[in-house]
Amino acid sequence: MDALLGGLDRFIAKNRNLKQAAVQQLLTGQTRLPGFSGEWKVKPLVDCLLSPPTYGINAAAVPYSDRLPTYIRITDITEDGRFRPDPRVSVQSQSANRYLLTEGDVVFARTGASVGKAYRYRIEDGPLVFAGFLIRVRPNPDFIMSTYLAAYVTTQPYWNWVKLMSMRSGQPGINGNEFGQLPVHLPPVDEQGAISSVLHDMDTELEALENRRDKTRALKQAMMQELLTGKTRLVHIGDTACLNSPAPNAERRTA
Repeated sequence: MDALLGGLDRFIAKNRNLKQAAVQQLLTGQTRLPGFSGEWKVKPLVDCLLSPPTYGINAAAVPYSDRLPTYIRITDITEDGRFRPDPRVSVQSQSANRYLLTEGDVVFARTGASVGKAYRYRIEDGPLVFAGFLIRVRPNPDFIMSTYLAAYVTTQPYWNWVKLMSMRSGQPGINGNEFGQLPVHLPPVDEQGAISSVLHDMDTELEALENRRDKTRALKQAMMQELLTGKTRLVHIGDTACLNSPAPNAERRTA
């Protein structure tokens, strides 16, 4: 089981590296997909939005309740831009509905060690209210796809910009107006869609591998509970060890 888990971890790491290399190549124009040519434009992000960047709600988190909206904070966003709360919390405020994310919204961490970290909202994550240390932008699909923007903010040029902008004072931070001036390298929208499709396929494969690893890890944990408590015993058949159960439990079978 450990050997299988180790192999899955290595394969996942390899695929992550391949995806990151594809992001760096495709979203900077170094490599073009077949059928696309022509010069890219560079525009400030604010020129590609439906509205100016917006700050989140200033409210305290409360224990999670299915009767309240789920709160998304900087700490709930993983380094690869996923919503992974631990634990899930809610927010209780009369104005909470004004800060609900909608499909395609992208939020940025604006302060602290995680400044620049980003998350693109997905419907499957459920209703989310974004917190005050996050900044929301709403991409205009006529200029930029939200999937393209979410991928662009993982590139090295983006993180070079974040480092430059955020280290001008003792406390790292980038405000809404400054995020609006982020220079974005833009191919035509149809090329953005093709790039996003390639990266989506890679993400789907990665998620499938991660799910397989998580299930394998859970299976190993279940086996440990059986084997290390004596509920299931090993027996030898030739040179092979296999699972067997104590005689009193008639429902268990030899594996």
